[in-house]
Amino acid sequence: MKAFIFWTGIYEILAGLVMFFPGLLDSLAISRPSQMVWTEMLGFLTVFYGVVLLICSARLSARASIVYWIGLLRLILFVHLGWYGFVENQGTMLGVMGVVELLIGGVYLIGLPGAVGASHRQLLRDSL
Repeated sequence: MKAFIFWTGIYEILAGLVMFFPGLLDSLAISRPSQMVWTEMLGFLTVFYGVVLLICSARLSARASIVYWIGLLRLILFVHLGWYGFVENQGTMLGVMGVVELLIGGVYLIGLPGAVGASHRQLLRDSL
């Protein structure tokens, strides 16, 4: 589980860096907002989120609740990206990224309790 969380952190950092280069967004067929500041802010947050996952993977037993909550956020992100990618036609790649978020979030929520020996309730409440 630690290695999976580490590599998803690397994925998040790379995804965040893509947001700083409008040409890369265009090559992925993702529609850009008229003001790049919003995309760049999302890029900074995504890179930060990736760094947090890298830190959590180093001491998973102590930081498992953070990863669990990130798993929940990934499920919400799936709905958001899926809607804009598949329904609002903002770029099919957004929808695909949403499906990837769903899969990663599912692995976190299903695998993390067993990996750290805690219940879902303990992880939600950070009472390990």
